[in-house]
Amino acid sequence: MAFASFLVLLLIDRDQAVLERTATAETERLVLDDGSIVWLTRGSRLKYQRKSDTEIRHAELEGEGFFEVAKDPDRPFMVACGSMTVKVVGTSFNLKTGSEHIELEVLTGRVNLSSPADKTGVDVSPREKVIYSKDGIVEKLTLKESEIQTIIESTDYDMRFANTTMDKVFTKIEKKFDVKVVVENTTVNKCRMTADFTDQSLEKTMSMIADLLDIEYRIVKNEVTVSGKGCD
Repeated sequence: MAFASFLVLLLIDRDQAVLERTATAETERLVLDDGSIVWLTRGSRLKYQRKSDTEIRHAELEGEGFFEVAKDPDRPFMVACGSMTVKVVGTSFNLKTGSEHIELEVLTGRVNLSSPADKTGVDVSPREKVIYSKDGIVEKLTLKESEIQTIIESTDYDMRFANTTMDKVFTKIEKKFDVKVVVENTTVNKCRMTADFTDQSLEKTMSMIADLLDIEYRIVKNEVTVSGKGCD
């Protein structure tokens, strides 16, 4: 991903300390308390704190990042980008700004980009890209497959599996969500999975797996425990 600068603000629980993180690796993953994931590019800085579960989610970011926002219709996710505002509920998008324009690339979901001068703004649909210049000119384009691959190439966003053994699925889950998966019956690891968990939270991912394999799971802090009959 190319680097640029923009601002995003993310609110999480006011009783908790404010967290500030500056990415030192080429791509650095942060799993937020609401289940959203942000992949920051090197030098980008994210600052966030938790607020009430009833409030709108916001963030503050300097740099460039790819956002996979956890679905929560009751708490929109607001992104302040200079004088522009991005509003989403549950979606994945990449955002870049420069001195002359803002570039928003949407992979899934629907995103609204607005400003004080244009409160209605423009809606951006999946696989669309909007370039919003500082003089108010909006250019909407189709997002190319090559552009999508460039956005996600350094992330764990893609969670598609085709006849994959569960040990490999669990390894990918551990890496993406920064958790430890403990499998009580190791024969579960021999089961195979064909499914797409892209854009799903950890809870939703494990719920889908449980339904498909008839297993049980529990999530306690950063540990996921899996139990069930497994496969021979």
